Amino acid sequence: MISLFSSAALPTAFEGSGLIVGAAYLVMQVGRSAFTVAVIGDTVLRGNFQRILAWCTVSGLLALAGGLVHGDARALLWAGAVAVDLLGGAVGFYTPGLGRSRTADWTIEGGHFAERCQGFILIAIGESIVVIGASLAARLETSQGLTGTEVAAFLIAVVGSVGFWWVYFDRAADDAADVIARSADPGRIGRSAYHLIHPIMVGGIIVAAAADATIADVAANGTGRASAWAAWLILGGPALFLAGHAAFKAAIWRRVSWPRLAAIAALALLGLLAPHVPALVLAGCSAAVVVAVAIADHVWRPPFLTQAGA
Repeated sequence: MISLFSSAALPTAFEGSGLIVGAAYLVMQVGRSAFTVAVIGDTVLRGNFQRILAWCTVSGLLALAGGLVHGDARALLWAGAVAVDLLGGAVGFYTPGLGRSRTADWTIEGGHFAERCQGFILIAIGESIVVIGASLAARLETSQGLTGTEVAAFLIAVVGSVGFWWVYFDRAADDAADVIARSADPGRIGRSAYHLIHPIMVGGIIVAAAADATIADVAANGTGRASAWAAWLILGGPALFLAGHAAFKAAIWRRVSWPRLAAIAALALLGLLAPHVPALVLAGCSAAVVVAVAIADHVWRPPFLTQAGA
């Protein structure tokens, strides 16, 4: 129920609903951990959740404080809450008097944990497609029809989203889930490859969705060339996603993903062309780079993917 209230308030989180979002975050974080501490019987796990409760109390209070203020202060406090949650796992939830926990004590079910994180990626991609559709619908309501430029922008945005899905789910998702499920220390992989790295990929998808919502507007104005900020969005979203996925593969298999690094370099070089080409062309090239990585993954299967790894 609290999660539903929070979800309903998110669209206006930086306007009038900040307190609802911040309070909900505090209640969910602290309430979940406190309940677990109260009912769990295993001594080691109870100690682990006591540490988690301490960290969640700090992040929850930061979230609540963010809901009480406005403007940049709210953004900074909420960013601090997220940073505390991420840092906690990275340092084993170190708490004075309780010490830190070992990843071996995190008795997670690796396959289920991987599936949950895959769900976050799928939701992010789905939401980006919703943004694309909503932007298209808004244009249909305010105009007599769609121009060729607008249709092309819509198709490029869809291709980019499909490219994200293809890169993540074609092979790496299932192979990585198999690795963590068979690992003797799934907590270690869960902390690095999933807890810390997956937010980077989600962030890349969100940035790309923001670019998709602006491409048609930019293309319809004057020369159709992207501003510096729009170019950063168009190229930065895929680059961030691919960097996160490269880090994900490195954490799972301890190998460098050269296709992803080459793709990031290609996106950086496209930045040199940004002032000289239409935004639509820039977006098309960006989407093509992501699809090229997906094709490379599909055609070439590195030998280490068949090994136990990590």
